[in-house]
Amino acid sequence: MANVQFLRCHVLDIGLLWDLFFGVNGGLLGGYLFDLLNISLGGIVGQLVTAVVGAVIVLWIASKLKK
Repeated sequence: MANVQFLRCHVLDIGLLWDLFFGVNGGLLGGYLFDLLNISLGGIVGQLVTAVVGAVIVLWIASKLKK
């Protein structure tokens, strides 16, 4: 039973694997959006910020669609 609780995630309450799926796709979306808006953040920190912004957007949209 502890393993099931470990795999539950509290972001969307749909499980860790789905949150990872949405997060990775959000990172891709973030890169696309930043490129579309001609926003360039250099280096590894810039890539991390871009991925986090995209992942937050996708997880926010998914949480709104779930309701």
